Amino acid sequence: SVRQPFLWCSRHGFALQCALARPEPPASPILPFSLRRPGQDFHPPARTGRSALQALGQAMVEHVLEKLCEKFDAGKARYRVVHHPAGDRSSASVCEVRGTELGQGAKALVCMAKGGGVKQYVLAVLPADQQADLKKLARALGANRAGLCSPEEVMDLTGCILGAVPPVSFDERLLAVADPTLFTRYEEIAFNAGARDVSIIINTEDFHRIAAPREIDFLRQPSEDAA
Repeated sequence: SVRQPFLWCSRHGFALQCALARPEPPASPILPFSLRRPGQDFHPPARTGRSALQALGQAMVEHVLEKLCEKFDAGKARYRVVHHPAGDRSSASVCEVRGTELGQGAKALVCMAKGGGVKQYVLAVLPADQQADLKKLARALGANRAGLCSPEEVMDLTGCILGAVPPVSFDERLLAVADPTLFTRYEEIAFNAGARDVSIIINTEDFHRIAAPREIDFLRQPSEDAA
């Protein structure tokens, strides 16, 4: 098979694999992430260069946001979508622009736990004002170690760039887990919804009920070294 080139999208800050020279897209193009709605084929924009990458990046963002809204609507959740100026990758910058407290943020880390016969992608969710103990996370999953995934793996598993990953998994390879303290401190939690300039603020009990992540205690204690 012919290896297609990667191009860098300066607006969204990630690399996309694009078949720019292909004269006509196939009926069901194979992409590293799914952009197809049920029963409907997705065709990438019939443009090349930066405009095509920007359009594809925007389609990815809208797709993630649409899937989140569909899931929360189906579960009759109390939530709202907030559009705001883009923050950087830090949780503190995002909470400032969307008007929430740092502890309300649901920080989602895409990790790989492996060793001891385990090899599992994990979406580890915790309050944004806390830090993860990845050794503790690995032990809870029966693995020897855990580490953060590369930006390319994050894109493949979530369709998002770093700093924009929501705390909900739509990929069967990605196990969603959450520290229990996420659900006990605030009436609402907030998180980026596929992009750094759009967030969802949702009732905590509704999120807990609908997302239903596996609960694991994996917070780093103040006396412990950073993971």
